[in-house]
Amino acid sequence: MTLSSPLTPDMVAFWQGRYDTKQTPWDLGAPAPPFIGVLQAHRALLPSPGAKVAVVGAGRGHDAALFASAGYAITAMDFSAGANAEATRLYPGHFATAQIDVLQQDTLPHGDFAMVVEHTCFCAIPPRCRGDYVANTAAMLQPGGVLLGLFWTEIPIEAGGPPYGTAYDTLLDTFAPCFKPVWAVGCLNSVASRQRQETLVVFEKH
Repeated sequence: MTLSSPLTPDMVAFWQGRYDTKQTPWDLGAPAPPFIGVLQAHRALLPSPGAKVAVVGAGRGHDAALFASAGYAITAMDFSAGANAEATRLYPGHFATAQIDVLQQDTLPHGDFAMVVEHTCFCAIPPRCRGDYVANTAAMLQPGGVLLGLFWTEIPIEAGGPPYGTAYDTLLDTFAPCFKPVWAVGCLNSVASRQRQETLVVFEKH
């Protein structure tokens, strides 16, 4: 695990520039439908309302707002100041924001959260950084905490990125040092452009 972020200044500038120029095609403009579904049909897999939850790579905060409306105490995290400003503008008072790089271990809150929510963060980081991501999200969680992730599992990693894909079995291997999967489903309710490309997984911290 590295203390400083493995992201280069050029990579940070790239993502900030996307928000500055509003070139954010990954932004759905609304919460991801699979998250709506899991809250409606599988709430027992998740911590009880009132629990502290971190949404990493939260962008404009659509998913953060969904989980806040479900009763969770949300911190929306993004290293882009532009993303955090947009989230605050769109959802004033709905949740806290924090300008945090999830790959920078020495700036992360440790053991604070019952759940981490992941959507389009894991696929945005270079594959060489995934081990840091897994270790750092685990460190943010309380013992027995869960990571709820919506992953692109039908895009081959050889296709390059971002977004960087991953096979489902490789995803499990990547998270295995810190997490065990407790539930997973191939999503049939994704937005049209991502149909049959996403897998929703609940991981539990070892």
